[in-house]
Amino acid sequence: MSKEVKLDIETYLKVKNDLLEHVGKPTNIVLGLDEESSSETVIISEYWQTEYGSVTLMHKRDKTHLSDGFDVCELYEIQFPAVTNVLPISIISDDSDIQVIEKPLQADPIEKLINLTDFKRMIIHKKGAGETLPWSELYFSNRMLEEHLEQSHDQASRAKKDIENHVSFLIAEKILRNNLRVLDIACGPGLYAEAIQKQNLETVYFGIDSAPSAIHYALKNFSVKDYAFKLGDLLTCDFPASIDLAVVFYEVLNFFSEEDVNRLLNKMSKSLNSGGQLFLELVNKVFDEEYDKEWKIINNGGLFFNEPYLELIEEGKINDSLFGHRHIILLLNSRVCYEYRNFLQEYTLSKIIKIAGNYNLHFKKAWGDFNGLPYTTSSPRLLICLEKNI
Repeated sequence: MSKEVKLDIETYLKVKNDLLEHVGKPTNIVLGLDEESSSETVIISEYWQTEYGSVTLMHKRDKTHLSDGFDVCELYEIQFPAVTNVLPISIISDDSDIQVIEKPLQADPIEKLINLTDFKRMIIHKKGAGETLPWSELYFSNRMLEEHLEQSHDQASRAKKDIENHVSFLIAEKILRNNLRVLDIACGPGLYAEAIQKQNLETVYFGIDSAPSAIHYALKNFSVKDYAFKLGDLLTCDFPASIDLAVVFYEVLNFFSEEDVNRLLNKMSKSLNSGGQLFLELVNKVFDEEYDKEWKIINNGGLFFNEPYLELIEEGKINDSLFGHRHIILLLNSRVCYEYRNFLQEYTLSKIIKIAGNYNLHFKKAWGDFNGLPYTTSSPRLLICLEKNI
């Protein structure tokens, strides 16, 4: 079964260039007269054989212009295998594992094709499957661990040098010091634990994270006295008691709804001793880009699955304080479709102070970055120190 689509000249040439680059020269070229038009009109069909089946590019031109450019043509069409309704011809693979696709070729919106909600009408912070990325699933956790430990980028964890500088900042601000019981919430593979341990402080450290591979790595690599790690969901697992300092690095809180931020701050407050401190790092301003999408074909397994799949990544501003991500995964072998949603919620300094005050957590100081610059509304980050006072 194949699908036929009419093209404009720009798209026609782009598709043809894609085929020439990734597949090679056409296996066959056929010239024929257009029986529906005059005998002077020729239909030129070029055939390529791809891993998805036969692909045909067709255009019409007058016999007197066979050697002229494409701008003299009357019609541009493509026939390609209907592997899925959204499979664009540009997806034809080369030797690389991942090929970025600009957009599907004349495809219907994917939410129409697979009965998904329109991006801006998604249920925000919904519960259950698709609420967020599958952090607690083993395969995803294994792949994310590789990204956490990679030092060439900071898309998961930061470079160890930056982490060490952040710990030095906490010490300089007298937030982290000797003889404290420290709780690291969403600790990942323990990179901040390693940086704290290097400071030779007398510290009792507890790390909690929902990613099994990250916790396994931390337990295996940081068998240091008084350093403990626990696997658990941040919203449901028990936090240790009698904590002197709780820390939440990255923009972890930004990924939670206001309801769940209330739950987390309440749990943190109950975990802290009177006079204990809570250090939070947040995104100061969520992204304000409008809706955009990107197509990928993953041939040899990627972040989500260890088999070939088609991925649509949608992202964009949902409202003035919320940025959304959605990953729609179509397994190419089984045709099973998965959806993962993620949201980045903006929390202002005044909002955090108001929520925290409900749980006896009172504002001490704020910074705009880990260099200690004063906080402003245009700062890149929002760093907050709160203290529990009853």
